Amino acid sequence: MSEEFGDWDESRRRIDLLAIDSQANLVVIELKRTSDSGHMELQAIHQWLGASSGIRGLGFNYAVNQEEAKVELYVDRGQVSENKRIFDELQSHKAEIEVTFGSELIWERLEGKRACRIKKVIGIGGYRSPETLWPAIQAEMVKAMTSLEHALQAPLDALEL
Repeated sequence: MSEEFGDWDESRRRIDLLAIDSQANLVVIELKRTSDSGHMELQAIHQWLGASSGIRGLGFNYAVNQEEAKVELYVDRGQVSENKRIFDELQSHKAEIEVTFGSELIWERLEGKRACRIKKVIGIGGYRSPETLWPAIQAEMVKAMTSLEHALQAPLDALEL
């Protein structure tokens, strides 16, 4: 458990809890203080698992929240300008990436933030869905991640880093 603290704006208002559920899944629970620094409100709960793309700061992630799941390439090498340059270079190949992937992706440059992401939302359910749907959700996530990694392989290899 960690709480952000200090003299920075908004820094005393968030607590992150990391836990492992009974099936050994990582669960991230983010709690946010009310503006009067009173009680805590649940901000977000999701399960997340990531692996490196083979390039520092470019990670392939699986994430599951209450109602949906997603797979993504998350770009965060620490420098805003480098992250945006990498994202822009990948986005310049958007048409061929999406053809190889097999459908449209969501391209999030995340203006005003350090990182960027390219993602595919799996809309058939999340962790609040009936357990009978979980195998289908997981299968769709694995299929989407396999396709995402394949579609991004050549553009990632071509990056000049």
